[in-house]
Amino acid sequence: MQDLTTLLQADDHVEDLGKLSRRSFFQRSVAALTAGSLLPRVLANQAPIDAGDSAYWGWVADQFLLKPGLTYMNTGTRGPSPRSVYQAQLDAIRQSNEDRLSYAKYVHNAEFKDGLREKLATFLGCSADELAITNNTTEGMAIGTNGPDLNPGDEIIFTNHDHSSGGQPVNLRCARQGTKAVVVDLSDKKFHPPKSPDDIIKAFDAAITPRTKLISFCHINYTDGCVLPVKEICELARSKGILTLVDGAHPPGMFNMNIADLGCDMYAGACHKWMLAGQLTGFFYVRQDLQEQIWPSIYSGPVQGK
Repeated sequence: MQDLTTLLQADDHVEDLGKLSRRSFFQRSVAALTAGSLLPRVLANQAPIDAGDSAYWGWVADQFLLKPGLTYMNTGTRGPSPRSVYQAQLDAIRQSNEDRLSYAKYVHNAEFKDGLREKLATFLGCSADELAITNNTTEGMAIGTNGPDLNPGDEIIFTNHDHSSGGQPVNLRCARQGTKAVVVDLSDKKFHPPKSPDDIIKAFDAAITPRTKLISFCHINYTDGCVLPVKEICELARSKGILTLVDGAHPPGMFNMNIADLGCDMYAGACHKWMLAGQLTGFFYVRQDLQEQIWPSIYSGPVQGK
């Protein structure tokens, strides 16, 4: 195994992605999406490194395109792509224009898609059959909000801390279909967060009525960083026959994920934030036994009976 000093001094430990074959590119893309190649693969078996090693962190900084001296603090909106991921995306654009027929066949290949979802499912803690690849969290939240069959007068709960991509689809569906939006206030008059997880659960419980059909909320509030008790909220909803949709824009890549253990019905997330994957990469999780009840927003496959 090479030591860190050797790696830092070597000129060839970072692959020239501009010369990758199409197959190698897609293999790299799959790994990038699941945070498997945020740094060159040669570091995969490297022993833990002293956090105070300035040479190491200097080398890590060199893997990004950020301007020298810039301290980037907005990964919550969009994470910077490492050079390897950035170059892979450029290479994909070039290859798609050089040989569109071969490229299209590979991209739409079931083996490629299944492999991608398998790796992502392992990272997220769920089954590949429960995942769809999306462009971002916003797309997943729109699918989750509009997917279930609801009737006029049915209620959808969301919170005053939800991102617009979570709250506005609810408001739009209510305006279009006559469903009712119910907003749970998770802060006091000075916008202070709840004092305990129990306070959060009680706030949701108090908002539930016999007409409540869907609860939509953030795993981590983008406003104050409060981590909501997702598992307990989902247990509450499940006990009352209510669907749950979780805005998971921030957790993937920030801390260990196990979506199956959360017990949610739907979970929308992003890969281009804390996972540092390519721009416009995300996912949407739907629990296996619920999938027949969720209508897709964009669809080009066969329709039963048609």
